[in-house]
Amino acid sequence: MPTFILSNNGPECIADLFTETRKALCIRRKLTAAYHA
Repeated sequence: MPTFILSNNGPECIADLFTETRKALCIRRKLTAAYHA
């Protein structure tokens, strides 16, 4: 089981279901910088 998930704060990673599941499994979220070309 992972202890954290790397995310760029995209909408799929902040959805309610994802957030509730992540918290229930005690998985932390670490944010990365957004890529700008």
